[in-house]
Amino acid sequence: MRGLVILLLLTSCAAEQTWRRAPHDRVYQHVPPPIEHPLPPPRHVVYEWWQAASRGAIEPLAHGLSPRTALELLIEREEAGDLNHFGQVVGSTWFEPRLGARTMSTEAVAKGNALRPPAPGALLVLGGKLSGATPGMVVEDSTGARFVVKFDPPGFPEMSSAAEVIVSRALHAAGWFVPENYLYDIRVDSLTLAPGATTRGEYNEEVPLTSTMLRALIANVNPRKDGTVRAMLSRFIPGKIIGAGSFRTRHHDDPNEALWPTDRRSMRGLGLFYNWMNNIDGRDSSTIATWIASPSDPRLGHIEHYLIDFGDSLGGAGYRAKFPGEGYELRVDWTGIASQFFSLGFYYHYWLPVRRAPFRAVGFFESEIYVPEKWRPSIPNPSFEAMTVRDRYWAGSLIARFTPEMITALVAEAKFSEHGAAQFVAETLRARQEKILGWAFAPVLPLDDPRVDGSVLSLTDLAAYAGVVPGGLRTLSWRAYWDNGLLTAGEIEDSREIAVDLGPALARFNTDRGAVVDADPFVTVRFIDPTRPELGVNVHLRVDGKRLVPVGLDRDLE
Repeated sequence: MRGLVILLLLTSCAAEQTWRRAPHDRVYQHVPPPIEHPLPPPRHVVYEWWQAASRGAIEPLAHGLSPRTALELLIEREEAGDLNHFGQVVGSTWFEPRLGARTMSTEAVAKGNALRPPAPGALLVLGGKLSGATPGMVVEDSTGARFVVKFDPPGFPEMSSAAEVIVSRALHAAGWFVPENYLYDIRVDSLTLAPGATTRGEYNEEVPLTSTMLRALIANVNPRKDGTVRAMLSRFIPGKIIGAGSFRTRHHDDPNEALWPTDRRSMRGLGLFYNWMNNIDGRDSSTIATWIASPSDPRLGHIEHYLIDFGDSLGGAGYRAKFPGEGYELRVDWTGIASQFFSLGFYYHYWLPVRRAPFRAVGFFESEIYVPEKWRPSIPNPSFEAMTVRDRYWAGSLIARFTPEMITALVAEAKFSEHGAAQFVAETLRARQEKILGWAFAPVLPLDDPRVDGSVLSLTDLAAYAGVVPGGLRTLSWRAYWDNGLLTAGEIEDSREIAVDLGPALARFNTDRGAVVDADPFVTVRFIDPTRPELGVNVHLRVDGKRLVPVGLDRDLE
C-alpha cells in the first residue's frame, strides 16, 4: 500500500514535468536582466492616515463580515510566481538571493552592505526636520555622499538606532534591498550649515536653519556627558526616488513588475522575518521604489524596490517604546474587541503578562509569551496575509541559516552601552528563531540545498542545522526511481548534512535502460521520515553520462 502511495505521488510530480525544462546546473537561477525603460513620473502619495484607517480598521471589519471570507477558507491559495524549480526565489529587482545561495561569513552577515561609512571630517547640514517626535537631518560628507540622519527618541537612547542596524543587516543578508545604515557619534562643532539650509517652522513654513536650532536639537536627543549624540546615518538610496512601493498594488510604470506583490514569495515570506524581528511596520510607506539609470545609456534604467525604516522593530516603535500589546494584536483588532464585548470584559488577552525588558534601550521585546502564529503587525499587510505553508517554509529556511554566532555579531553591531543588553537581545532573537522554525518546519521535511559531487547526492537538513529537530536526530529512508521504477533504496542517519551514494543506481540506470535513457534521462530520489511517511522530499536529477545534475525539488505538505 505504501509503495502504491509513493508511486502515485511520483506520478503526480512527474505529470507537470516543469523541472525537466528548467535551466540546469543552477539551483539559484536568475531571471533575465531587467527590462530597461525611461524614467517614469513620480508616483502619487498614499496618505498614511488613510491607509491606517482603511487597511487597519475598515477592510478587516468588512472582510470579517463578508461571506467571501468563509469561501476563501475552502480554496487553496495559489503558490507564488517568483520561483525556480527548487522552490527558491529567483534574483530580481525585488530580491537578490544571498545567505543560502552562497557561503557568507559571520562578519559578512554582520556588516551587510554597510561598507562605505561617512568620510572623516565635518558634515555639511543641508536641511531637515528639527522638531516633533522624530527629528532628523540631511547631511553631506566631505566626498559629497549624502545621508539621512535619524536620532533616537528622547528618553529612549539607542532603541531605534539599534533596531535599524540589526534588522537592516539581517534583511540584507537574506536577500532584500535595504539602505546602508551606520551608527555615528555627532558633535555640534562637527556640523557645518550649508548656505541656504532650511527647516520647517511652527506653521510648517520653510524657514532658515540656524546654529541655535541645531544646538537645541542636540540638547534634546539624549546627549552624552561628552557632548556627543548617537545617530543613525542612512546613505541615500541609489538612483532617483519615484515614490513608495506597495504590498498590494502592481504599478504599471514598471515593466518588470509582472507579478502582484501578493504573488511574490519574497514579499509573502518577508512577513516571517518581520515576525522574528518584531517589526510591526508593514505599511507601504516603509518601502521605496528607485529608478537606477543604465551605465550604457543614462536615458534608460530599471526600478529597484527597497525596504526602509526599521525603527518599529525589536522593542521599539519609532519615536517610543512599544506598548505591551503591539506585535500581539492589530492596532484595531476586531477579534479582540468582539471577545471583550461578548465576554463582558472578562476575556483575558494572552499577552497581558508581557513585561518590559530590564534594559531601557530594549523596550518590550521577549520570547517566552511570544507565539509566532499569533504575531500581528500594527495594520494588516496584504502580502503577509497571502503567505502559504511553502512560503513560510522558504522564509524559515533563510532564518535557519542565521547561526548563533551570526545573531550575536548582528546584535554587536548595534553597540548597546547598557551591560547585558546585547546578550539579552541576542538570546531573545535565538529563542524566537527556535519558535518560528518549529512552526515553519512542522508541516514539511526540511531537506534543502541539493548538490552532487560525482555520484553522491547531498542535502542539508535545516532543522538539524538550526538545532530544532524534535527528539534529536532521525533516521531517514530514501529511494531512487526512474520512470516510477525502483532503482535502489536505503536508510541514512540524519544529521546537518546527509549524503547518499547513487553510484549503484546510476550504473544500473545506464546499463539496463539502454537507448531509452536519452528520451527520459531523469532520476528522482525520494526522502521520507519513517515516523511521518506522508511527508517527503523529491529531488529530481538529470543523468548526463556519469554525471548527475539537480534540476528540481518538490516537497509534500502535512
